[in-house]
Amino acid sequence: MSDPEFPDTSLPQGSPEERLTSLESSVSTLLQQSQTTAAALTHVLTLVTPAAPAVTLVAPVAPPITSTPTAPLAAAVVIPLPTNLAALPAFLMAFTAQTQAEAKAAAEAKFPDDHIKIGWAMTYMQLGQAADLVAHIFEHGGIKKAFQDWDHFVSVFGDEFYDPNEVANASLALESLGYFQNGRSIDQYIDSFKALWYKSGYPDGRHLVIKFHHGPDFRLNCCLGTITTGRPHESQVNEWFHAAHLQDFLM
Repeated sequence: MSDPEFPDTSLPQGSPEERLTSLESSVSTLLQQSQTTAAALTHVLTLVTPAAPAVTLVAPVAPPITSTPTAPLAAAVVIPLPTNLAALPAFLMAFTAQTQAEAKAAAEAKFPDDHIKIGWAMTYMQLGQAADLVAHIFEHGGIKKAFQDWDHFVSVFGDEFYDPNEVANASLALESLGYFQNGRSIDQYIDSFKALWYKSGYPDGRHLVIKFHHGPDFRLNCCLGTITTGRPHESQVNEWFHAAHLQDFLM
């Protein structure tokens, strides 16, 4: 006896045409039953699977920006910051060499009083003897007790760290061959030449330019000597610093 849910798929007796027709009818019935079963399973899954909650995207709201008014400065200035005071003379040079007036004017526009300015300078005194000096100052009453004003700080700084024979030594170095480039990079040569210039107190001019010309290595010296177009002024050493950088780059 055949199952009523499944059609009889045994091959019927008869001609080939009748048997083919019967087979097609059986396949069609099976496909319909499969589709019905799939639809029923889909319905069951829908009933047993909880629906995912709807997600609503809300753009974040930025908090309001409030600004605190500050007192306007006398002028928009940029204070030339010194390098770390492990190399101590470089800092004081910024205030005592040829840029002293400009640096002092900028500092006065930025800081309300000298003691705050001294505190700013001390933030760069973090290594070696400089750090020891700062620690000693704060152990014995602080900045206001140690220094009357900025000039007093500069004076104490110079007495503490400057070689009393520094000017004479720098002048002697510029009169010798010791300041020559001697295989160093152009940056090292120019930096050392500037340091000797500042310490010696030599005025800018033709004599200083000639000294700078004597120092570069042979190849760079030849390049500087053959500049025709845009040749720097013969009494402006800073222009020759720039020219030396450019010629070294082009070599």
